[in-house]
Amino acid sequence: MAFDAARLMLSAGLISEGDLARAIETQRQRGGALPRVCYELGVLDEARWASVLARALALPTIDLSQIDVDPAARGKVPEGLLRQLIAFPFQLRDGARTLVLAMAEPQDDVARAQLRAQTGCELKLVVAGYRQIERALDAHRHPRSPAGGGTVVAGARGRVGEPDFVGRDLGANETSEPALEGEEPAFAEAELVGEGEGHALELTAAERALLQALDRNTVQSSRAFQAALELCLERRLFSADELKAHARKN
Repeated sequence: MAFDAARLMLSAGLISEGDLARAIETQRQRGGALPRVCYELGVLDEARWASVLARALALPTIDLSQIDVDPAARGKVPEGLLRQLIAFPFQLRDGARTLVLAMAEPQDDVARAQLRAQTGCELKLVVAGYRQIERALDAHRHPRSPAGGGTVVAGARGRVGEPDFVGRDLGANETSEPALEGEEPAFAEAELVGEGEGHALELTAAERALLQALDRNTVQSSRAFQAALELCLERRLFSADELKAHARKN
């Protein structure tokens, strides 16, 4: 049976019918998971929801303020992606083959597939609230994560009224995030030549930051699409041969 967040929130008495209707309308306009929209609208008690969600999924909850964080685990996933998915990795097990991480939305199949594709690890999940994960990400920044410049936002589409870029509100003092190992440098760092001019365009810091954010979004969108395809293959919604045939046809 498909996961029904609305019914679960209502049956647990966490949200009213009126607030749910408002959240559904907001979700229709800007996307995102329904519980996250409710949290961002201020109508959902995240601690109670984490407890209800954990029981529904038979997962443990965790207090992230009371754990030891392994920097190697924390650095397994780029900062922007962690904030987009509201996830916090904190431990490696089984010779670094298993990544233990807290998620606010562990019911998200595509997010889990995306994390597996990004890390190459099996996942062991625990449940924590949205704000708790955001605070843990702020408190345990990985050395490769940007140290400052810009305001970190909560989700892929930001909080209500905030910018739509994954993970960052861009500004002139933005500190760019370094490219991941094995990736090409961000195209914002490349030399851009104006049409018919034969000389490099000079970009401001804000323009470079904007191009770098677009580049990161492109990489993350590609990974999300790959993770979704792998999930569909795993669920046997179609075969690899059917996928190849469709690709050749189109």
